Amino acid sequence: MSNRTNFGTNNFEIHWYNIVSLLNQNISRYGMSLIWLMGNIGSTINCIIFSQRKLRKTPCIMYFLASSASQYIIFNFVLLTRIFPNGFNINAINIFLWFCKIRYYFFCVFAAVPPYYIVFASIDR
Repeated sequence: MSNRTNFGTNNFEIHWYNIVSLLNQNISRYGMSLIWLMGNIGSTINCIIFSQRKLRKTPCIMYFLASSASQYIIFNFVLLTRIFPNGFNINAINIFLWFCKIRYYFFCVFAAVPPYYIVFASIDR
């Protein structure tokens, strides 16, 4: 008796595999694009509001501004490069190894920084 699993041996498995693949592509295309759009709008509005002269006098605003700028970079660099391969089959990450490494570094740095900025702003307040 063999312990091997043969995926796609019958039409039922192939059908469900195709449905899950299509669902993944549609969620990446429409859901993540909506998150990208709303995140860009929110980060841009935050940067505009926190850049006003009246608010720049308080020291904790610089932490909020840095947090919004960091989230803006995450939305435009990391999330956008995730939407393209999964939603639209445009895969530039596998072509350029240096791009994959820079993307991973930016994700680790810019995803870890905003919570610390919020904590620093609350301590500074």
